[in-house]
Amino acid sequence: MLGWTPAAALPGIFAAADVAWAPAADTAINRARCSVKLVEMLAAGLPLVADDVGEASTYVTPGVNGLLISPAADALTAQALCQLLTDRPLARSLGLAAARRVAGNFLWDTLIERLLRAEIRDQRSEIGYVEGG
Repeated sequence: MLGWTPAAALPGIFAAADVAWAPAADTAINRARCSVKLVEMLAAGLPLVADDVGEASTYVTPGVNGLLISPAADALTAQALCQLLTDRPLARSLGLAAARRVAGNFLWDTLIERLLRAEIRDQRSEIGYVEGG
């Protein structure tokens, strides 16, 4: 619970952490937003426990690249965090999968490349371009 932290300090903080927790109250605002903090922790390869609110399930596949918990389920959150702290192979596996998922799907370079490919397909379609034709 560090509060606002300069971006340059985040890699060192993430490297010092054994697990990450992304709590989120189930409010209308949280349901409608994407947590950059959550994505940054996943990208850093941290084993993550997140409250299943808003876009969390877009980024976290439970048991694959993190753990999702119902908001305000304090006992389940504590159990999940303890599990990741004691089951280091599971924590490593989730963290590696999290970093791969973010790198392969959500980094700007990846998104721009997809956008450009879609635009090229759209332009080719408009002019009737046929591959190899």
